[in-house]
Amino acid sequence: MAHRTHYSLDASRSETKIIFGKMTGAGAANMTYVDGDVLTATRTDTGDYTLAFKHKYPQGLVPYPPGIVGTTEGLMCTFKTWDPAAGTAAVTFAVGSTPTDPAATDSIRWSFAVRNSNAN
Repeated sequence: MAHRTHYSLDASRSETKIIFGKMTGAGAANMTYVDGDVLTATRTDTGDYTLAFKHKYPQGLVPYPPGIVGTTEGLMCTFKTWDPAAGTAAVTFAVGSTPTDPAATDSIRWSFAVRNSNAN
């Protein structure tokens, strides 16, 4: 009986990555980039910002809630849109139901789970 060995073809694997960003608020202005994959946070209205990422990804898995540390008590952030293929997101900051810009004393830490391929 012949010995048969099966060699499977290795294809590119789908890799899940966690990307991050760190910014500082700037009141009624664009946020200041500190570090990471979120390059800009452009203010579009009170509390509303459009984020731009360093890289684009074909599939987004999870936009984690941002970590906010600072002096603006009760500041929360919600995602309005997230498009990893375009490398953008839109968020709203608010205290309660009132749109609020992060102060210069507020540090925002972003994190997102993305996949570098559409393969499962």
